[in-house]
Amino acid sequence: MAIQAYYQLFAAKASEAAAEQTEHFTRKAFEAAKARYDIGSAALSDKLQAQTTHAQAKVNLRTAIGNARAAVGSLATVMGLKPHDSMVFEEPVLVGPNEEREKNVEDLIVLAKESRPDLAALEAQVKGSEANVLSAQSQSLPTLSMVGNYAYLDSVETRAISSWAVGVQVSVPLFTGFNNTYQIKSAEEQVESQAANRDQLEQAIVQSVWQSYYTLAATRDNLKNTEDLRDSALKAEQAALGRYEEGVGNIAELMNAETNLANARYQYVQAHYNWRIGKAQLAQALGRLDVDDVEAVEGGQQNRLTQ
Repeated sequence: MAIQAYYQLFAAKASEAAAEQTEHFTRKAFEAAKARYDIGSAALSDKLQAQTTHAQAKVNLRTAIGNARAAVGSLATVMGLKPHDSMVFEEPVLVGPNEEREKNVEDLIVLAKESRPDLAALEAQVKGSEANVLSAQSQSLPTLSMVGNYAYLDSVETRAISSWAVGVQVSVPLFTGFNNTYQIKSAEEQVESQAANRDQLEQAIVQSVWQSYYTLAATRDNLKNTEDLRDSALKAEQAALGRYEEGVGNIAELMNAETNLANARYQYVQAHYNWRIGKAQLAQALGRLDVDDVEAVEGGQQNRLTQ
């Protein structure tokens, strides 16, 4: 699905940005540990531990860069294009959820039934099959029709004579070896088959909307949770670095804070893009485009993914 590949591309780019931030913070921690070691206020183990953490951050950054470039190729392939280094995709405007514009699941199920063209097509097939049943049934019934004729005769030997007649004609079908009965039965079976297909698709639509709705609700709630997690982890890291630089903290506290911040950044990035992908999946289940994207662009609002 192109829209998922599109959002996954920018999730990979946001992960790259988060990895850059982590590399920057771990470098500062390593510089602090090295400075303390150089003046003899920290053990060699502090310096080595900070250096190892910084080296791991550089490895993670390089991996994130590679993943972002690979995501460009994945999106290009989905779009039927050949990936190349100069390929650029416009970044989506990322706005948070607006609960006032989100409907409850029952309303969305009704909307899906009204909007899905594949369900409408099956419903039309059922209606057509029902019409075939009525047509087959009518062929075994007597028919009543009006008949009439008019004649005019003129010649040189006699005077002109005109005549007309009007009547009612009743046609009664003869026995055809149960041919009409078989036709009616076949038409009724066709109705049952088409109705079963329609009902099966309708049930699948209901399940898809239900699942997409509650998956989206979970990712929406996690947006706020991961944002709070990221902000608190950032403050904890800054405090731990400050304590260590002042000589009152220890390297274990600082490294733990660095790890928590890196994980919090990654979770926030993934939560935000999982929510966007969830919106796209719900829109697909509804059989319509996600107009929130257009409104978001007009609103001109944008959230930052990394700090």
